[in-house]
Amino acid sequence: RDVFPAEQVGRKLANVVLVMLIAPMFAPTLGAILGKAGWRYIFVFLAVYSLIMLLLALRLVPETHSGAPRQVNLPGLFKGYGQAINLHTNGRRLALRFALLSALGGAIFMSYLVNAAFIFMNLFGLSEFEFAAVFFINGFMLMLGNRIAARFMASTAATKILQLAIGVQLSLLFTLVIISSLVGLSFRGVLAGVMTLMLISGAVSPTISGAFISLYEHNIGSASSLNATLMFLFGGMIGALASKLSGGSLTPVLAVMLTCSALAFLVLQSIRAHSRQA
Repeated sequence: RDVFPAEQVGRKLANVVLVMLIAPMFAPTLGAILGKAGWRYIFVFLAVYSLIMLLLALRLVPETHSGAPRQVNLPGLFKGYGQAINLHTNGRRLALRFALLSALGGAIFMSYLVNAAFIFMNLFGLSEFEFAAVFFINGFMLMLGNRIAARFMASTAATKILQLAIGVQLSLLFTLVIISSLVGLSFRGVLAGVMTLMLISGAVSPTISGAFISLYEHNIGSASSLNATLMFLFGGMIGALASKLSGGSLTPVLAVMLTCSALAFLVLQSIRAHSRQA
């Protein structure tokens, strides 16, 4: 947001997210390989990798903020969060609604992520490397959804993209819950459903984040941090809840995801209503 005008933020942020999505494609395979040598090697790798990333960041990533630097302190951090939360657009807390929408999207994604190993390894008996292959496909679908969203963000309002994506997501999850509760889902059915959900998540996440960040002219760092924090904090809590409720069954996990999708759809309608009034 320091570098690009508001109308370009969504597409540029989608490019950043695209790079991040490479990790789910290769991380499970690498983890399975390192795990063969012993679980401690996973943490050794993470320590070395983190050090390399720190050195690259210090060396290659320039400062983009043109204003005078401010000292980092805890009261200032929470003050920035408070100002970001209380942002009003045309008299409405539109930013807070987008943050809630982002949190619900994160909850859907994390509900799957937290329970993915249980679904594919426990319920369907996949090996570690077969599970890694599924995650590779997950990553590809996330990247594909990301590129589709980036393409349409150039000419279509974010709320219209989200209306279509979340509408399809809600319909799909409702169908999966009904089938799972009545007759059960096969491996192919679950895989097809998950891949479609990942495609939608790949499109929804950068679209919401771009629309959210574009609302800010100040406190952009706090706003971006708030968006990510809510997404992962709320997502992790809901993902854990879905795992707790599963009881060895897929249906409760899907039901939690369906509930979050329905709430996201309702929040989106309030955002669209505000946009029409504005």
